[in-house]
Amino acid sequence: MEREVNIHRLHDDQVIGIRELAQFLNTTEAQLYKLNTTCPDRLPPRLVMFGRRLAWRMGACRQWLRSDQQTLTSSLPEKGTTRLGRPRQK
Repeated sequence: MEREVNIHRLHDDQVIGIRELAQFLNTTEAQLYKLNTTCPDRLPPRLVMFGRRLAWRMGACRQWLRSDQQTLTSSLPEKGTTRLGRPRQK
């Protein structure tokens, strides 16, 4: 029986697997496997010392998420700019 891990209490040097990363990023394991094969640059930097097994360091994942959030918020359009796409019906 699998027990639930409190991902936010893990130390930065803790090595986590695909299940814990999915919990941390609030997504599914299947989505992470898909991203790993199609565009691995959209995931945190992975440890390569485990062969085929996917593993990450918790501190690197936290740092990656912080830097990604800063990039996302800096790339948002300013208020008052025109929107792309079809205009809404009034």
